[in-house]
Amino acid sequence: DETNPPPTQSIKEHYWMSSEYAVGLVEINWADEVSSTRGPWKRFHVNADENNLGSMAGDYNFACGCVMLSGVFCSFLKAGRVGNMVVLLQTESKPIGVTCARNDSEEELTRNKNKFPRKSSVGEPMEIEAADVENDLGGNNQRPQQTMSHSSESNTKLVLVLGPYWPVYLFITWPAVLIFSSLAFFRAILPESSTAPLHTKILWGVCTLLLFWSLFNVGFRDPGIMKRFPELPADVDRSLSWRWNDQAKTFRPANARYDTDCGCIIEDFDHVCPWTGTAIGKKNMCYFKVFVLSVFTCLIFDVMLLGF
Repeated sequence: DETNPPPTQSIKEHYWMSSEYAVGLVEINWADEVSSTRGPWKRFHVNADENNLGSMAGDYNFACGCVMLSGVFCSFLKAGRVGNMVVLLQTESKPIGVTCARNDSEEELTRNKNKFPRKSSVGEPMEIEAADVENDLGGNNQRPQQTMSHSSESNTKLVLVLGPYWPVYLFITWPAVLIFSSLAFFRAILPESSTAPLHTKILWGVCTLLLFWSLFNVGFRDPGIMKRFPELPADVDRSLSWRWNDQAKTFRPANARYDTDCGCIIEDFDHVCPWTGTAIGKKNMCYFKVFVLSVFTCLIFDVMLLGF
């Protein structure tokens, strides 16, 4: 673990280091994912020392091709990106990002804006001056002075978020749940000739609605993506044993973990569930428990009803 982030080496790393979220080094947006010369399909084996990025280059390693689907579909839908998470909706927030101390003239700044435009999509940095980027990459190779103001000051809220395995979630889990529920409804609940007791039908309806509600909230909600803390917070609870994470260049509590599939740090990380398409963490653990309980309950009800 390091105590300070390394000098910025590229535009991609500028966006990475200025993100308000504790994410790993990934492409800037989904369109860049598709147009990447390396391509997700070539990332089965990653050299950890490539581009002198150490362990960061090995963090992004998908073998299932879900990231390729994300690149194709999410770039078409103009979806945002936080690590490898797909952001469909976020609350409006005051632009907070990296403020760079500059001595460039207004003419030089205007001249370079078209070459390196600002980004304001969710999960991407806000307020990075183009002249700063160019000055960092060329000539004197000096790193601009940066003041990171994320975490405690930002009020951005991720409302609808899909995990990296969203194709499994949308095209396997949801169809399976809907098919079994529809069979039970049209064959055992709706027909007037059904011999199932009324209270059984009511309980089935409650459990099925609970299943739909919990499955939606597990797969479409923020699992607990942590904000970036480049410095140890002053009001931190020392009992949580905060430590430095080199993959996301942030301090994190012991109960938070960087997940390579999600490409970000998840608070109270438990595991990644492909069937729900996302990580299970602080903000969706309750929904996940309800989902597991309701899916088995509904399965028992479906078998009972179809047997009548």
